[in-house]
Amino acid sequence: MRASVTYRHLRAADLPAVADIEATVHIEPWSRAQVLDVANLLSGHYVAWVAEDEQGCVQAYLIAQVVFDEVEILTIGVARAVQGQGMGAALLGFALTDVLAAYPNVQACFLEVRVSNAAARALYRNEGFVEVGRRKHYYYDPSTGTREDALVLRCDVVERTGRTSNK
Repeated sequence: MRASVTYRHLRAADLPAVADIEATVHIEPWSRAQVLDVANLLSGHYVAWVAEDEQGCVQAYLIAQVVFDEVEILTIGVARAVQGQGMGAALLGFALTDVLAAYPNVQACFLEVRVSNAAARALYRNEGFVEVGRRKHYYYDPSTGTREDALVLRCDVVERTGRTSNK
């Protein structure tokens, strides 16, 4: 039986757990200070959500920025222990539905993903994202000293959520 998961807006108290997950799931993670600083950004056009388990422990997060009629996912992460259970897809769906409710003119969602991140690319493809560009040598891998391309992906938020927009 799968544990119950709650999806909700991120609170400042969640940021240490988000920083811990970020540090363990990304090759080139945001620094702890950058993650903790998100609390200062949430009053503007930055938005963030978490998925928490039955014990109230944060297991996944998504941080994004809304600019005019677009939302850009800045970082998303799922704790290694619960990866592959659909939590990332469910959080992404929750976030996009919530963005459209709060910002009805949003039309598109963008993000960058490492070319080598097959699991994330599959998730995004299954969630309606399509490749619209490539950033050459965008990512750095400090463990190997090499650079890697980023794929720029786009999703039609209105189509993805099945809702209508006010645009």
